[in-house]
Amino acid sequence: MTDGSDPLVALNAVLDEIIDLVREVKGARWRFGASASLHAELDSLFDDARRWARDLIELDEDHGRSPLESMPTASARQSRDLRPDISTEDDVRRELDDALGRLDQHVAIAIASQVDEDLSEALGAIEDGVRRHRRSLGPR
Repeated sequence: MTDGSDPLVALNAVLDEIIDLVREVKGARWRFGASASLHAELDSLFDDARRWARDLIELDEDHGRSPLESMPTASARQSRDLRPDISTEDDVRRELDDALGRLDQHVAIAIASQVDEDLSEALGAIEDGVRRHRRSLGPR
């Protein structure tokens, strides 16, 4: 996790965490035969995470920085795929809540370092979405 001293570095830590989240959600959607309500939440989270990543990439580019400069390549990325022993909806919900919790921490650090209004606004929207998804994934 970054210390957040450089606003764009902090922003890219959020982006990196979102990329991991997308992979985890994608794995959950493909592997797990869940209820219609959980699948709907996974689809919503997947779509939101992809949108968040796209928005942050555009903000990076608007500020003259390629996010790829600070991102690990796909082959170097540490896998955070869902554990093979996950077998229940509650397991999936807990795993994704953990991933969203990590993302929430990165977003809070990045927000604290922002002086740019556009970056702060985008991060605030992500923070709201993360918290909404955490509530939706909560215990049933």
